[in-house]
Amino acid sequence: MKSINKKLLFFPALAVGVVALIAAVNLRPDVPTKPAGDRSRVVDIMPLQPQMSAPVAIGFGRAEPKVQWQAIAEVTGAVIYKHPNLEKGTVIAAGTEILRIDPLDYELKLSQAIADLKSSQTQLARLIKKRPT
Repeated sequence: MKSINKKLLFFPALAVGVVALIAAVNLRPDVPTKPAGDRSRVVDIMPLQPQMSAPVAIGFGRAEPKVQWQAIAEVTGAVIYKHPNLEKGTVIAAGTEILRIDPLDYELKLSQAIADLKSSQTQLARLIKKRPT
């Protein structure tokens, strides 16, 4: 019988909790609010004139470009023309001649290669004639 009485005590405790919750919600004080007034502020203004400016970045440490381009000449010879804007950090339009290499070394080596080719062709023709058939 005592166990039945303990189980029945749950319902009155639940009812007291619900009544306390309703009373707390209904009896809470209103939150104080400020009246909506004029929210404008006094400021100073200054007229500005458009002007050209260049971006400047100041920093510390080591900076490296995202893309680096290095040229390696496939021919030998002295550089006889260099574009005046060819410096680090400048951008040059596509198709612009930036370097001109003296063609003398190239032409000499080309003449030598042609002479070597003709010599080899002559030797080949001679060997073909000597070959027994």
